[in-house]
Amino acid sequence: MARMLLLFLIAAFFPCSLLARPTPLRTDSREARAIIREKLESLRIQRIEFDKTPVESAIAFLVEESRAADPAREGVNIVLVLPRPSAGAEKADETPRTVTLNLRNVPLLSAIRFVTQVTGLQYHIEAGAVIINTEVKPNGRLETRTFSVAPGLFNSLRSKTD
Repeated sequence: MARMLLLFLIAAFFPCSLLARPTPLRTDSREARAIIREKLESLRIQRIEFDKTPVESAIAFLVEESRAADPAREGVNIVLVLPRPSAGAEKADETPRTVTLNLRNVPLLSAIRFVTQVTGLQYHIEAGAVIINTEVKPNGRLETRTFSVAPGLFNSLRSKTD
């Protein structure tokens, strides 16, 4: 009873934001990617036998095997992002991506590399997951720079070429 009264008094005199749960500390995305990469290199898949297996099923298999191989049973999140088929596209043009692989005792990272190579997809490691898609993501940090140019510089260059 005394505890309830104390909580009521605290809630009455302090704003709700002070009573909210603290937000978890954010880990550096570079550090988080390094943790995922280490896990990808350390987890080993004992047997992979894909025979014209749809890429969606192959990725689901890798996720389940990563959980089975992980001592903490967490595994690695793998997200497959494929473009949606367009409404006007013919079914003949939309051939499903399939995987044919036979591998033994390979690191999870190697398995992902082989699956993406066979299917023509790309992968990149993010803070919480491995993303597999058709786009190539630039490595490193992109930077925008601005340079000052003297007024009339391009006019003078244009007159020299004419």
